[in-house]
Amino acid sequence: MQQKNNRQPRKPTEAELDDLARVVLQDIAFEVLEPTKMECRRAGRLVNNALIAVFDNYTSRAGDYAGKAMVVMWPTGPACYVVYIWLHGMIARIDQHPDVGDEYHIDRDPNDCYQ
Repeated sequence: MQQKNNRQPRKPTEAELDDLARVVLQDIAFEVLEPTKMECRRAGRLVNNALIAVFDNYTSRAGDYAGKAMVVMWPTGPACYVVYIWLHGMIARIDQHPDVGDEYHIDRDPNDCYQ
């Protein structure tokens, strides 16, 4: 069987969407032990309205990561995007390298993307 091209994305599964919603909820209510129903609904709406692509077999050019990657563009605009990977079975947000994208840098608080 031929391995799927690591450049061809797919839609996320329900489990992946649940993982993403949990991470977004943690970002929204990061100091709250028990998020409110409103915060939970807000996280769900954000995930449902985002553009999401999953790459099952992503491998970095440097070879320091190989595995699943998820790219999320939030509904607030194209400057609001995040990349997630799975480490030890848990979804993790990856910050962009500081030397990348200076030409298009927009000075924005990441939490503005959740508005």
